[in-house]
Amino acid sequence: MISKKKQNETRELLRAYVARFTSANKAARTIKGTSPSTISAILNGKYVNISDAMWNLIYSQVVNNHAYDWTIVQTNTFKDITFVLDDAKNNANCRWVVGIAGCGKTTAAEAYQRDHDNVFLVRCDADMAKSDFVAAIAAQCGIKTMGIRLRSMIEEIVQYISSVDSPLIIFDEADKLPEHIFYYFIDLYNQLEGLSGMIFFSTDYIKRRMSYGLQYSKKGYNEIFSRIGRKYYDVNECDTNDVISLCVANGISEKKAISEVLRDADHAEFGAGNSSSRNAATSYDLRCVKRAIKRLKVMMQVASTETEEEDKSCGQ
Repeated sequence: MISKKKQNETRELLRAYVARFTSANKAARTIKGTSPSTISAILNGKYVNISDAMWNLIYSQVVNNHAYDWTIVQTNTFKDITFVLDDAKNNANCRWVVGIAGCGKTTAAEAYQRDHDNVFLVRCDADMAKSDFVAAIAAQCGIKTMGIRLRSMIEEIVQYISSVDSPLIIFDEADKLPEHIFYYFIDLYNQLEGLSGMIFFSTDYIKRRMSYGLQYSKKGYNEIFSRIGRKYYDVNECDTNDVISLCVANGISEKKAISEVLRDADHAEFGAGNSSSRNAATSYDLRCVKRAIKRLKVMMQVASTETEEEDKSCGQ
């Protein structure tokens, strides 16, 4: 049985997690496998009806958000994505945003969801079945899916999203989805046109996939391409100044250390310069930036500890 100490630790982590959102209900919709009532019960110290499995499920999701403190910087990509998300949310527009892997698309989307009401962030996956895809949207809306038919679930999703103020649905890594799920985009768009913004995030692989689908008149592709305005929104990518700002904001200020981060995260080192919208020599992978900064901070901590131990031994 889970200990009282672990329960209280989970509650405090959950409290900090919820504080990042505009409401507890909004936060609850981003925690898989739970509900607003369960989150509310834990925050209020009512543990009686919470199973060990539920405690572990919640802990595993909220602890990851505190494992490493990271300060977000408004990079070129971040600003670009925020602009297009604002436009889609305020004007119920539909756009397909394209950027290289590691440029910060997901980070910007998560930050936008935290700072705005009625933003539904759906993470797409190549292994998703129809039921998985619809259930992922339903979870963001706080809609229960147990025992509900797929078509009824879609109807509830549409009814809920169309009832809230300036809704926005973000499909992250949408190009990964299999073709039979692409058709749901068309269905959702048709029912929510003019009522909700809709944004798709992906790498430029979608351009090749869409071109192939259009060339061979594959089902759904022309309809989707029409709904995104027959063009893509290519985001500006992170440059050297962005990486330096991230380093400084996250505790790395020495010139030598910053140079190391820049070298580790340079896309050109990995032959990733295949986008016409950027200069590959000055484009960086922010996942590599974060990993490099974390490693350097650990090394700095180790060096600091060793210095303290040496000082203590010298003083004896």
